[in-house]
Amino acid sequence: KAMKDDVMLEYYRIHNEQAALAPDPIAANPEAAAVYAGATAVSPSLGEIVQGVLAKSVDYNAALSKLSTATQKEWERAIKAAADKGSKVSKDDFEFKNWNPLKSYTVEDYKKR
Repeated sequence: KAMKDDVMLEYYRIHNEQAALAPDPIAANPEAAAVYAGATAVSPSLGEIVQGVLAKSVDYNAALSKLSTATQKEWERAIKAAADKGSKVSKDDFEFKNWNPLKSYTVEDYKKR
């Protein structure tokens, strides 16, 4: 009722109709928070790559491939570091093979993992 902007009202209407809850590793295993706390940002980030592409100074195929590899290595390192410090966490805590991105991930979905 407080929102007066028609464009924003339409955005929120579409969002409420179309959005779905994604799975959350911390909801599945609270100890996964240690991985997030220990992970460091990978650079260049996706945003930095996009800026480079728009400036026509970056080969996006190579940059995205490098980002993917570096991100995977960083998550593997952060998972191992958290486990080495006593957190009961593994890469399986970040895999949601039963996730359908078009549907909200529910409590029942967590139980079926």
